[in-house]
Order: sequence, then structure tokens, then C-alpha cells
Amino acid sequence: MNLSPYADACRFCAQAYINLLIDQIAMATTIMARRGGCGIFRPRHSSESAAACGYNSEMPHRQLRARQELSRSTPEEDFTAYRRCVFDEAKGPRLRSSAQRIFLLSPANLTGVRGQSLLRAEAKFDLALRLRGHGAALGELFSFMSSLYFRGKLAYSQAFSNPPADLPGALIITPSQGLLSPETIVNLSDMREMSAIRVDAAEEKYRGPLERAAGLLKQRLAPDVRVVLLGSIATPKYVLPLSEIFGEQLLFPLAFVGRGDMSRGGLLLRCSKNQVELEYAPIVTTCRRGARPPKLPPVRARASSNVLSGARQPLAPPSTARA
Repeated sequence: MNLSPYADACRFCAQAYINLLIDQIAMATTIMARRGGCGIFRPRHSSESAAACGYNSEMPHRQLRARQELSRSTPEEDFTAYRRCVFDEAKGPRLRSSAQRIFLLSPANLTGVRGQSLLRAEAKFDLALRLRGHGAALGELFSFMSSLYFRGKLAYSQAFSNPPADLPGALIITPSQGLLSPETIVNLSDMREMSAIRVDAAEEKYRGPLERAAGLLKQRLAPDVRVVLLGSIATPKYVLPLSEIFGEQLLFPLAFVGRGDMSRGGLLLRCSKNQVELEYAPIVTTCRRGARPPKLPPVRARASSNVLSGARQPLAPPSTARA
């Protein structure tokens, strides 16, 4: 007896059930995020840990009323737009608001394999040669080191930035030189200086230049300009120095809660491709910890022309010399 038709039917039913379950979880997570978390989705923590993560029990209700007044959308409509982005469906409407915004991008890891390959004297690939010569753009260098997470942050900021006329739409947080635009040309000595300094809120060589640059930026911003952090929100290395400067003007994407670096990078790339902007919330008044959202489904790989548009440049061949 041939059982293959029955096996195919069972696989089809199982896949349909799994897709339905993923939809329900994602919808519930999205609705809870809009309301600041409630029920099983609200972290169970003491008043001390709640204050540490910036949770305010009155905040979700005020935010929900304001959002309902501003956008008369239902949770189902919000989820439809969210699903268009996350599940890579047909292009949805651009959700960009008219508010002015600047993005602050956390740096790539300079001590990783790709970062160290750029600093090797034996490296012969194009980007390393340009770095040792006249220099290369900081955004291109960091996109090479972090070909998913940082590349996603850069693509998203380019798609949705709306800065004042005299300011760039994105600024990169650097380990030793404060805030720099992605187009800033840096050389080998600059990169070595950055790689020698820890990105830590307790490190004065990192925090001092960052606070000075953020203070100068704050002076040039109107109170209604949004400053959106695309970086780690669960640790104090970016949140602590920046929130002291910008206060409630500093926002973050709510979809970052519970996600790791790779998931955030994939989400940002899909949002920039589908032209669907994420929802933001103030860092100082929003709980930044929560349940892990569903994994992003895989997408087919596509060839790209350069590193800023998505290409993965080949790593330099490993050195045969022993340290």
C-alpha cells in the first residue's frame, strides 16, 4: 500500500498548524508590546528591578491612549503591517511618520575575526589596502565586520532617517571618537585606536568622547526631534550615557525587546527592504526586557554588488606565520 499521499497530507496539516501557531504568538507579542506588556508578557520583577529597567506602571496606559488618538488603527491592522515586514510578504505601506529623527548606531566588534583581518599587515584584499592607504568610510568598514547586524542598522537608518537640514541622518557610536557619520574616512591608526578601547560605561576613554559628542548634538536638536538608538538596550554601555544626555528624547524600536543581535539585523534588513518602519518607545520609561519573539523565517540569498548593499566580502587568507 502506497502511504506517500497520506504522509504528504500529514506534513501539510502539520505545517499549516505551525504557521497558525506562529501567527497567534506573533500577534499576541505585538499587541502586548503596544500596551507595554501585561499578563504573562509583563516581566515579573520586584520594584527595584523594575526601576532598573525603567518600567513605569502608568506609562503603558498613557502611551496606549496617545497611540489610539494619533492612529485609529486596530491591533489587527498593526499586526498586518508587522507581518508584512517580519514574514517577508508583499510590500506594505510605508509607515514612516513626518517627525524628524536621527539614528545612533552601535559599533561593530573590532576584536572579531573580520575586524582583526583588516588590521593584519599581510591582508591584501581591497578594503584592507584602502584602509592602509588613504582610508575607508567607517560605515563600509563596520558593515564588513558585521555583515548582518550592523549592515541591517545602516540600511534601516538610510531608509527611515529624517534629520534636520544641517545634520546627518545616522551617527555611529565609536569606542574612542564619540559620534561619527558613516561617511567619515578613517585610517589604520584610527581603527587600531578604536580596537584598543573597551565599549563599557565604566571606561572613561569611551564614555568621555561619547558624552561630549552627544551633548553637542543635543544642543543642535529641537525638542521634538527623535533620537533612535539602534543597538543593545539590555546593557548600560549605550543606554546609560545617552539617556543622561537625551532623556525621553532617546527612543528604541520596541521589536528589539527579547531579540538577539542576529535577529535584530535580519529584522532591520527586511523592514528597510519592505519599507515598513518599526514602532519606537522612550528608553527611560519603557521596560526593555521581555519574552523572546518568534524566529524570523529564512529568506533566499541574493547576490549583491557591494558591502553597503549586502555583499559579503571575502576574508583575507589566514596567515601562516606563528605569533
